[in-house]
Amino acid sequence: MTREVLERAIGVILTAVDPARVVAGPAERLLADAARIVVLGFGKASARMCAGVASDPRVVRGVVLATPEEADRVGGAIGPVEVLASDHPRPTARNEAGARRLADAAGGVGAGAWALVLISGGGSAHLALPRDGLRGVELSELTDGLLRSGASIEEINCVRRHCEQLKGGGLARRLLGADGVAAIAISDVPGDDPAVIASGPVSGDTTTFADALGVLRRHALLGACPTVTAHLERGARGAEPETARPGDAAVARVAYAIAASGSTAADAAARMLRAEGMDRVEVATGVHGPARDVGRELGRRVTRMRRGAAIVWAGETTVRLNGHAGCGGRNQEVALAAALELDGARGAGVLALATDGVDGPTEAGGAIVDGGTVARIRARGRDAAADLLAHQSGRSLAASGDRVVIGPTGTNVSDVLIGVRPG
Repeated sequence: MTREVLERAIGVILTAVDPARVVAGPAERLLADAARIVVLGFGKASARMCAGVASDPRVVRGVVLATPEEADRVGGAIGPVEVLASDHPRPTARNEAGARRLADAAGGVGAGAWALVLISGGGSAHLALPRDGLRGVELSELTDGLLRSGASIEEINCVRRHCEQLKGGGLARRLLGADGVAAIAISDVPGDDPAVIASGPVSGDTTTFADALGVLRRHALLGACPTVTAHLERGARGAEPETARPGDAAVARVAYAIAASGSTAADAAARMLRAEGMDRVEVATGVHGPARDVGRELGRRVTRMRRGAAIVWAGETTVRLNGHAGCGGRNQEVALAAALELDGARGAGVLALATDGVDGPTEAGGAIVDGGTVARIRARGRDAAADLLAHQSGRSLAASGDRVVIGPTGTNVSDVLIGVRPG
């Protein structure tokens, strides 16, 4: 029963954050005064968000940067809106080309039209247009280094905002000719701060070049890319233009709405678990920290829970590889750490789910583990504890048959972690 409950929760979560469904209401409200609409989108949910508005006859054109899977699924266009493939998490040459195409489209939105900006998780990688003097390959390598170092998404985006043209309010500045700007976001960051989601392309930024330098310093990456470091140092001296401040005229005119977030997913899961008869469901959002530590804590909490209780957490953990090659992702690492705590416990289970369906460089979107997971791993000749330390969670969970493989979902509201002890 435990596993079946957690499997049903996956479907409930993904339905609650379905991009086409959640975008319709905010779009109707924010665009009431628009005569013509130009759509500009980016991120893992951008194509499906676009599908939720493209049938509006006021939509005349647009550019959406989407995952390769989503771009292929729609055949490169949704109605009058062009859909271009972009990669994640490392920006590539086609990301830069797509971002330039979107920037040109933004600059062409003039009087008589509104811009509808569709923002979702993964948008930072998609909207990768380097500032003058920087190269995309340098920023891609730096992004990879930050990811491997365990830097938070807030830290990574602080650096991106100060190295690229469209982040930190840069896109809003290109839309000053439009009659109006409406932005709708599906948030994948704790707190749902518009300045953080996709690095705040239409939002004011309170961070500085000095803050970006501090990120590289904390993660020992100042020497990883001398050109980027020199650029940030110039900015800290005032020799490069800062990002848009919160009071900047370009960002102040943007009407912004959050259509869905980790809270949306967590609340839907909690309602479902209560309907399943669990009378005590704890919900928390903004969960963060090292994946193995969060997994251990979740596993310990579940083993102490009484029957009929559940925990639902939403957030985003981190993994610091420290030289290990790694095989898995942060959700699989959470799940394996939880499994070690659950070892031998009856009627207890944990789901760790990447809502985008992709957990690290694997085919899995997470895992469901229970009190028998570690025994199954051992029976296949692997050591769960050793694999956890070596960041090989994917190998252990493949051995136990506990990975969740759902493929890219076309949405992204960070991760959802659920622990249950059904009655």
